[in-house]
Amino acid sequence: MHGYVQQADGIALTSKEFSVRSADLDTGAVTALDRGYVGKLIDFNRRSDMALPTLTPEQRAEALAKAQAARKERSELLAKVKAGKVTIAQLLDRKDDVAKKTKVSQVIKALPGYGPAKAAAVMEEAGIDDNRRVGGLGDQQRRKLLDAVAS
Repeated sequence: MHGYVQQADGIALTSKEFSVRSADLDTGAVTALDRGYVGKLIDFNRRSDMALPTLTPEQRAEALAKAQAARKERSELLAKVKAGKVTIAQLLDRKDDVAKKTKVSQVIKALPGYGPAKAAAVMEEAGIDDNRRVGGLGDQQRRKLLDAVAS
């Protein structure tokens, strides 16, 4: 039953905390007998039935080139941050896709004097998830991040 999570009243229960009948797995609706919660069971290990589109070799090559170019641009941006040519405030103000799609944790680690431990502390202080990208930051998170880096 590993990989199952039940959402009920904002409470996440792991598979070890409830039991289900196998017939209920097909419908997605189960009762959490051990806890008395009713909710929807989600199988995160089950593969989607929706197939990915088949790409022609030319389309695949084009997609790979585009992805490689995006990685290179993000790398160059982080190198500028590391060299001090771009400040974190300037990076947060940028509206281009390169800046928006860069992970905040990578930006902080690129700052001079910030390693993984210090970057994690700044992220936690600012209330930012590890996987958050610059484009997904709200105004309050941006302010907290700038304050945390400035101190």
